[in-house]
Amino acid sequence: MIRKLYVLLDFSVYSKSELQLAKKWSDWYNLEIIVLHEMEMPLPTMASYEQRLIILYDQKREVSKLWFPLVEEVFGNTHLLKFEILDEPLISYLKKHLGSSGEDLIMMGLKGSGKLKQIFIGSMVNMVVEQLNHITIAVPKNLGDFEPNQLLVSVHPKFDFNEDAFEQLMEVIPKSIHTVQFMSVVTEDDDKEEIRKFLRQISSSNYKGLKCKTAIFSGNDAFAEIKNHFSGRNDFILVLQKGSRSFSDKIFRKFMVNELVYDGSIPLIILPS
Repeated sequence: MIRKLYVLLDFSVYSKSELQLAKKWSDWYNLEIIVLHEMEMPLPTMASYEQRLIILYDQKREVSKLWFPLVEEVFGNTHLLKFEILDEPLISYLKKHLGSSGEDLIMMGLKGSGKLKQIFIGSMVNMVVEQLNHITIAVPKNLGDFEPNQLLVSVHPKFDFNEDAFEQLMEVIPKSIHTVQFMSVVTEDDDKEEIRKFLRQISSSNYKGLKCKTAIFSGNDAFAEIKNHFSGRNDFILVLQKGSRSFSDKIFRKFMVNELVYDGSIPLIILPS
C-alpha cells in the first residue's frame, strides 16, 4: 500500500514551501500526495439546498483560480495530485481518511509571525497534533532548496520516547540525511548521569545504518548554547514528540520553535505520543 502525504493548504505565503517539500518527499518515496483546503466560509445552515450549491460552487471556483497556477509552478505536469476542497472541518476529514497504522503523514504550514509566535506553534498545528496523533511535518516559509543532512531529536528520560513512531519516520526521512543527533537539556533538577545513560542507550540502536550522535546542553545558558550551536544552519530537521518535555514545556517549546524553526527556516517534525 502506498503511503499518503496529506498536505493542508491555505494559500498563504507558506503554501509554495509546503508544496515544494511535498514534491521532494514524494520523489524520495513515491508517496501519494493529497492536498486539502478547508473552505474559509462555512455554508449557512438555513440556506436552501440550491443556495448551498451556489455558494459551494463559487468558493470552489475562486480556490481553483489560486490552485492551478500554484500547482503548475511547483509540479508542472509531472505529478498526478489529488486536490480536495472541503466543506467539512479538516480534522473530521482526516480522522475518517488517515490510515489506522499511523504510516500516513500530515504536512502543513508553520506560521511564525506576530501573535502566532506567542502561542508557540500555531492553533491549527496544535489542533492537528493533539487530535490526530500522527507524524506531522510543519513547514516554515522561505524554505528554499532544502537539503538536510541530519535529524536533531529532542529527548529526555522523564518522557517515554515513541520508538515505533520514530522507526516509521526513519522509513521516509529525506535521502540526504546521514546523521541522527539526540539532544537533551539538563536543568538543576535533572540527574546528568541518568541523561547521559539514556542518550547512550537510545543512540545505540541501528537506525538504517545512520551515524548517531548525542548532545547535552546544561546550565543557565543552555538555550544560548543551543542557539549558538545551530545558528545560521539549515542542514537539519528538528524532531519533537507530542507529550515530551520539549513539547509540553511552553518555555522550552517557544525557544526551540521560534529560534530554530521560525527564524532558522527549517522544518519541524512532531511525533505522536
